[in-house]
Amino acid sequence: MVQNKRAGVNPRERRENCGNWTWIQGAEGGNARFGPLFCESWNCPACRQVKLSKLVEKLNGAEIVQYHEIELPHRWGDVKLQMDRVLKRWRRVHGRLEYFIAIRTRRHSTTLGLFLSSGTLPERAVVEAFALDGLRAESTSETLYRPEGRRDKLTALLDTWSDSTQFIHRVRHSRQFFAARTASPPPADKAPMIVSRCPLSYWLRMFDRAGCAVTQLGPDSYVAEGGSRLIAALSPPGDRSAESAQPSMSSR
Repeated sequence: MVQNKRAGVNPRERRENCGNWTWIQGAEGGNARFGPLFCESWNCPACRQVKLSKLVEKLNGAEIVQYHEIELPHRWGDVKLQMDRVLKRWRRVHGRLEYFIAIRTRRHSTTLGLFLSSGTLPERAVVEAFALDGLRAESTSETLYRPEGRRDKLTALLDTWSDSTQFIHRVRHSRQFFAARTASPPPADKAPMIVSRCPLSYWLRMFDRAGCAVTQLGPDSYVAEGGSRLIAALSPPGDRSAESAQPSMSSR
């Protein structure tokens, strides 16, 4: 049973976090504070929308955005083996690139959505880079400058990749592309913190089974009485401390 300590808190209201991950830390009196985090997965509808919004902001801030849609009549496994070499060829010939690639896979074909926010690539270079590894490719490109309405155009393009019938299966991007993680930070506190890959519901259930009274302090914050002694025992393998927990923006 979860009690609401703060008046007006509705436990069923929509949270800013998806709740698929959880932050946990010790509190005064042997209690444990915890709350939901974004899992940052493209498979999560809530996180996907956050990531797409950040992607639109990133692209819209560039002077020029180039978009390539690349069709390859090859399975993703064959394309994946050559992707690193293709990206190195693009960088070697055309310099530093900031890129984001959405990848849609079918049984016998792969479609890539290549967004460039720094540097440009001619269609010929895109196709030839794959051809050197024996992969056939067809590319159509579009260059978006900075007029009014470019944000809407970018949003429309990305919507074609996030639609349920055209799902973003895998994502690749350069290290420079995203500067910040999407997960909402837990409260600033010096207490050690664990980032758990288990959902909030798991911890609510475990604390309840252990007889810890759980109080909801806010929409995204809970406290379990006497819960600090159970954190180590209940943390599944794979959970990480905050110092080492840096969730990637890449897909999982």
